[in-house]
Amino acid sequence: MRIVIIALAAFAVAGCGGDTVLRIDVPDPGTSPPPASLRVTLVGVNAAPRTIAPVTFPGTLVVHNVPASVSQLCVQVDGLDEAGNELVGGAANVVLATHHTTHATVSLSTSATSCSDIVPDDLSTGEPVDMAGAGGDDLAGADLANAPDLARALCPAGSIFCDGFETGNFSKWNTASVKLDAGTIAVQSTTKAHGTYALRALANGSMGGGDVYADAEKDFTPTAPPLAIRANVFFPTTLTHFDHVIALYENSTGSTNAFAIGGDNSGNWVIAENESLVADHTSDMVPTGAGQWHCVELVIDPAGMVTFFVDNHQLIGPFARATTGITYSNLLVGVVRSVDPDYVAYIDDVAVGPSRLYCPP
Repeated sequence: MRIVIIALAAFAVAGCGGDTVLRIDVPDPGTSPPPASLRVTLVGVNAAPRTIAPVTFPGTLVVHNVPASVSQLCVQVDGLDEAGNELVGGAANVVLATHHTTHATVSLSTSATSCSDIVPDDLSTGEPVDMAGAGGDDLAGADLANAPDLARALCPAGSIFCDGFETGNFSKWNTASVKLDAGTIAVQSTTKAHGTYALRALANGSMGGGDVYADAEKDFTPTAPPLAIRANVFFPTTLTHFDHVIALYENSTGSTNAFAIGGDNSGNWVIAENESLVADHTSDMVPTGAGQWHCVELVIDPAGMVTFFVDNHQLIGPFARATTGITYSNLLVGVVRSVDPDYVAYIDDVAVGPSRLYCPP
């Protein structure tokens, strides 16, 4: 299901310094029929309620330029039917981080909690707030899946492992190796997504078939889902022929329980599972797009459902793992597999964590 970011409000008065932003996630209420519109009320600021339609769940309400005088407010969201009758509702008391982004969730249900049930301690009204949503901030209906701003760090809090290669070497990795002498792997500074350095890998698939690689390997504590990996990847020529640039394995001792990220024979994104011993998962004609950086994310949720994102767009899944009840502890990045001569890939901003890590700006 698409995630639609809804720009909820544009403020008439901006605070000093960095923008104070409030992001409220609204999960799918699971009702039938779903709400046709949302009525959003900010209790604690000088603003009239705003009605948003149409809406797609799950979604995110985004409020920019919250006045610095507002330290706390209550967000009330009511889901309405076509006639404007309330179907579901919910509320959340939010303590704001001035000049930063505050992230919270309002869950909608038929037993609705309202702001009158959870009145904040400080309801400073502050400067007037324009809830009209006019101008360039109105993103209703956009096909976006942007992360909460607080989750966009190069090395997110709570990460199991992260490396942007800013040490200038492979000191954070267990090994960096090449199969066949024609390949190379190095940390370089010419092509990178962030910072000063990124990995460059070259594998020569013309030298001996498909089992050819130039990759860095990281072994970490065996971890059961939920689990996610994220990296920025760049390839000068199209990722195709089931060339893979990232792989996540159960372990490093021969298990075939794995996921690999690459391109299929048509140059479209694909997730190969268990070394293609089960059916591949393709992105329905979404090309890999050579010559630009892409942020790729593989997310395995607590139930073992797998979702693949590219550049904040959900491309594949969720689908159920073919093999359940296993942990993962082995990450490979670079050119993990290639059958093409002199295939080059660049990798940056690698992270492993217990939940979706999102793409750094």
